[in-house]
Amino acid sequence: MRIDPVIQFAQERFGAEADAGPVLPNWLVGRVEEAIPFEGDEVSIDGDASSDAEPQPASDGITPDNLAFYLPFHFYQKSWGIYIRASGVWALARRIAAGAVDLERLMNAYRVLFEHERFHFIAEYAASRIEVVTAKSSYREYSSEQCAAKHEEALANAWALCRLRRRAPSVVGAISNWMRGQPPGYRGFEKWMPPRFVAGERQAAVFMARHEAALNRLLGQDHPAEFLFRGSPNRLIPIYWVFDVPPAWIRLVKPFPKYLGVRVLVHSNDHKPPHIHIQAPPGRDRTRYRWPELTPLDGDPTLRSKDRKNLDCYIAAYGKDIDDRIKRIAWQ
Repeated sequence: MRIDPVIQFAQERFGAEADAGPVLPNWLVGRVEEAIPFEGDEVSIDGDASSDAEPQPASDGITPDNLAFYLPFHFYQKSWGIYIRASGVWALARRIAAGAVDLERLMNAYRVLFEHERFHFIAEYAASRIEVVTAKSSYREYSSEQCAAKHEEALANAWALCRLRRRAPSVVGAISNWMRGQPPGYRGFEKWMPPRFVAGERQAAVFMARHEAALNRLLGQDHPAEFLFRGSPNRLIPIYWVFDVPPAWIRLVKPFPKYLGVRVLVHSNDHKPPHIHIQAPPGRDRTRYRWPELTPLDGDPTLRSKDRKNLDCYIAAYGKDIDDRIKRIAWQ
């Protein structure tokens, strides 16, 4: 993953040690290194969501922090990003389900948690833009201010709810009720729902640059800094699953590049033994091969001679990346 110049600037100029940042929730302590990385389009909630597969839910699920968490890049040089808790997705899905938890509610729960944490990245990136322009620290001071933190949580909830409205309007009511029962700050989301969301961004920008905002007001001007929140590089956010339970309803698939008529996929939560999924041509599932032996799993077909030669060339090109991914998987 390429390094964004704004993030790199913020880390090198104004970065700090992790203990200066947010306190990790208990469920994430000791699990950062074990979390499974994935890309935004890898997640597929399409497995077994029957009651027999129900994991133990997260302990309370009152706030998003107990279900998912964002580690800021100012304080976490290499492990920053969004961490999604598997049992947290289930806990939220159960809260919004009128009956049994199903795959659609699981996906909606994931979307809400992801979007809430994504806004925390957007806010940090906005503060980093201020740091680039002013050459002064902004995010460390902003993130330690209680009023600013509560305001950001309200905006994060409003952001997540707005995006849920577009994709799953049927569960907006249940999610809104869940948010209303959250602590101060989080439950203030309704104040910043559109068309007030821009005003909420402006207020967050005031927290990030109080001196500049005060100067603008002395000059009789508003502080229209909502542009700081626009166009952040969301595709660069590292995303991780924390499998505190072995859910049968999540499929994480890492597709490697197409090459010589072959494509290899690695499922990030798969069954033993370690193996790869082979498509030849790309899009057509052909077989599964053990890794690193490159022999078919029991019951799977052997590749034809030509396809096997292409696979060998494929492994020569991408084998190290595949091996790195496989080593990070907790094989069930």
